[in-house]
Amino acid sequence: MRIRVATYNVRNTDGGKSLDGIAEELRGINADIIGLQELDRGVDRSGNADLLAELSKKSGYANARFCRSIFFGGGEYGTGILTRHKIVEFSVKRLPSAEEMRILTRFDIDVDGTLIRFFNTHLSLEKACRKVQLDLLAKDFCGGSSSVLVGDFNIDSFAELEPFMGNNIANFEGHSYTTFKTGGKIDNIITTPDIDISNVFLSESVYSDHNMLVADLDI
Repeated sequence: MRIRVATYNVRNTDGGKSLDGIAEELRGINADIIGLQELDRGVDRSGNADLLAELSKKSGYANARFCRSIFFGGGEYGTGILTRHKIVEFSVKRLPSAEEMRILTRFDIDVDGTLIRFFNTHLSLEKACRKVQLDLLAKDFCGGSSSVLVGDFNIDSFAELEPFMGNNIANFEGHSYTTFKTGGKIDNIITTPDIDISNVFLSESVYSDHNMLVADLDI
């Protein structure tokens, strides 16, 4: 079975002004599951909108789930997913954090009778803190099966992904993608060894400071 997944830091859709454009980008890649970062819900700067709910409606994804990282601007700020498939269960894990709370979310998703464990995260800007977070992520992820990890890892170099060696990594040295427009290769898709990454591409964004990373997976 082949599925398509993506990760996209939407930069709070520029306070809601880019909702239509980002929804169009999401429709264009035709993914099964998309991990999103930097979402507002009920936040002043975004007109108190639920950005994920709006993206779900505008992009045609039936199932959406927002997960709060912090309270912010009169509302909530965090990550979320969009999927065409049934979310069976989900959990949120708080990560040791410095400048703001960071989380790891896990969604068990029924994809045509196959259960996929889909993890989504947005890690710290501080390297020492990020090292602890990456080690904890690897402990939860490595050794498992039928699992996909996506997110904005905020890494300075691919060497920081050493805890995930032995898994399949979409964005790596020698076959890399500039996902942060100022030059950073910080967004990634990682799978357990039983899921092959068969195709990876960048969907260049007009609306965010990140480009969307997309991968086709063989399960």
